[in-house]
Amino acid sequence: MRMRAVLGIYRAQRKPRGGSLSRPVLEREWKKSGLRHGDLAAALEDLVQRQLLLRCPHSPTPAWELSALGERAMHSLRFNTGFGALRDWAMLRRARRRRIQPPSSERGRRREDH
Repeated sequence: MRMRAVLGIYRAQRKPRGGSLSRPVLEREWKKSGLRHGDLAAALEDLVQRQLLLRCPHSPTPAWELSALGERAMHSLRFNTGFGALRDWAMLRRARRRRIQPPSSERGRRREDH
């Protein structure tokens, strides 16, 4: 699901194969997803390992370029209507609606901490 969210950012930014996005742009768009900030780094690493994104070595800021495999995967998201896609969509929707609140003395504790 994290990888789907990153590819969704490339699609929303209308990046074709070879198009790149810098870390600041990705972080700004990632915030809109409602997913945890730490998940972005994990998703980028997964996408690089699967060769869907390539690191841009000559960029002044960290950036990632969409590969040919990544472009195909990005376009296939549009037509993926299986159960997994529905589950991912629902999870992203809940994450976007979640309001981050500072933990109070009781509400912020996990159940196993009691």
